[in-house]
Amino acid sequence: MLHEISDGEAYELFRRAIVEHSAEAWATIYAQYHAMMLGWAHQYCNKNYLGDSPEDIADRAFMRAWLALRESKHFEQFHTVAALLAYIRSCVAAAVIDERRAALVRDRAYHQVEVAPMETPEDRVTNAALQQEVWNILALQPLSLRERIVLTSTFVDGLPPREILRRHPNLFSNTQQIYVIKRNVFS
Repeated sequence: MLHEISDGEAYELFRRAIVEHSAEAWATIYAQYHAMMLGWAHQYCNKNYLGDSPEDIADRAFMRAWLALRESKHFEQFHTVAALLAYIRSCVAAAVIDERRAALVRDRAYHQVEVAPMETPEDRVTNAALQQEVWNILALQPLSLRERIVLTSTFVDGLPPREILRRHPNLFSNTQQIYVIKRNVFS
């Protein structure tokens, strides 16, 4: 367990990490303040219903702070440990915002993606052979003019029953007749 450090010790630790580029100082800062960052991440995650864990958010926030503060000129902007910790807290909030934006982008992308089935050359050959076999079987059946029109309009032209009715009002009085004819032919 880490011991409590004074503001003076903490400020010196940040100075060594930022100005002297001390990896050991950064590791100590991480160990010393990780629990605090985790608490902030829990608060933000609970308010924003994020999918990422607070641990991931805290780690991303620490990385964000490290990237932003690794140049020694940035250290001059912070005169107290409280100011440095306030900046780190803002990094936690920014990590939450980044995660929320990423989740929204993922959701939008998920809802926009429509994957059309890819027909392979083998599928085309197989489907063509099956269609030909079905038409050969149907050619041997005694079909009425209305049955042939329904089958051709449906499977060759790809028309829905309402369009078949619109094109052949003299043969059909409603779409229900077309559905019945299709069902009877399939039977």
